[in-house]
Amino acid sequence: MTRANPMDLLSDILSTIQIENTFFGRQTLTEPWGYEIPPTSTVHFLRVTSGACWLMRPGHEPQRLESGDFVMFARPTISVFASSPDAEIVPLVDLIRKYYAVDYSIELRNAPPLDLHHGGGGPATELVGGAIDLPVDTGAMLINSMPEFIYLSSREPETR
Repeated sequence: MTRANPMDLLSDILSTIQIENTFFGRQTLTEPWGYEIPPTSTVHFLRVTSGACWLMRPGHEPQRLESGDFVMFARPTISVFASSPDAEIVPLVDLIRKYYAVDYSIELRNAPPLDLHHGGGGPATELVGGAIDLPVDTGAMLINSMPEFIYLSSREPETR
């Protein structure tokens, strides 16, 4: 059977996966700032909506992200976002606990979106991002078919 639309297959896969937990929000960060996301089983993603920042990943050179850039991590890995490669880094979990007043270890399904403001008072960068928990069995089908890291540049069409 030939599908009229290749996206129908993706729709079929996504309709069978029950998302277990989501966490979304906006971050307004003023220089200097930096945070680390530890390896987790969640798919996490981030889009720079204004300003710029640096992404640092183990085994890779620091990568500058600018307004409009999007990154997604489909597999557990450490990721660091910062105003500069030499900025002081704190765990994102600590910022969520400090500014969001939520026990990060509990399920966040019904939590309101994060609206985090943090940093040293310098030029601002705004980010929108989140995390999605997928069930181990059906989620693995989707995750294993995806690249570990996805980067979409707002400046370079060839990276899309």
